[in-house]
Amino acid sequence: LNEEIQQAILEESEEQVTDDDDEVAADIENALLALEAANKAIESISTEDFGKKYISDTGNGKALMSNEESSNQMTKFFGTVTDNMSEGKFGDRGEPFFFAQVFLVTCILIGSVPVVGNFMETLFGPVLLLVGGATIASALNELGDGLNPWPKPTSNTELTTTGVYGYVRHPIYSGLLAVALSISIITHSASRVILTLVLFAILNMKIDYEEAEMESQIEGYSEYKNEVTGKFFPDNAVEKFYSFLEDFTKKD
Repeated sequence: LNEEIQQAILEESEEQVTDDDDEVAADIENALLALEAANKAIESISTEDFGKKYISDTGNGKALMSNEESSNQMTKFFGTVTDNMSEGKFGDRGEPFFFAQVFLVTCILIGSVPVVGNFMETLFGPVLLLVGGATIASALNELGDGLNPWPKPTSNTELTTTGVYGYVRHPIYSGLLAVALSISIITHSASRVILTLVLFAILNMKIDYEEAEMESQIEGYSEYKNEVTGKFFPDNAVEKFYSFLEDFTKKD
């Protein structure tokens, strides 16, 4: 009886192993079929299509230019720029303006002027502060009782043409701007520089209002305005500067 039982158990075990082997074989066969299908899919894709990238454009697929096309366009672009730079005669294309532009942008980026940075900081800092203060003091001395903070003249306002008023029509404003700019430079404050520019714009508008009132109320102011043409800076300085620019731009 034991032998019969053992034989039955053995036969049952063999049948179970055979079933397991069939399942493993089926799994292997399925895996091979999937791998073969993947290889066929890869082979169906061309090398050109594989080398391109695609993006979505309003829901539609839009192909980007290939790397080779992009490289060709960049080469063409830089070639065109090089041709533009080499066209014309050196010295006749306005190079000084470009070099000045590059130099100033570089100085702005590094925060100083190479070699002469300390000299310029001293010149446009303490020196400008002293010049501005002296200009204000001289103008106040010339005005005397005619000093008035409002742009509209009073009964004590008289035409002043002596001293610094013989060079600029509004020396107090000139000195004020010089002091504001010098403090901006000494403190290395970009915000103060911007505020100084805003102050310049406001003073310029104030001058227009003030001079309109002066011309209507102060006798001889129109003639004075024609003789002393500088609002903030001396006549000769402005004329010489403009003359220099004209000669420079007309230079062959």
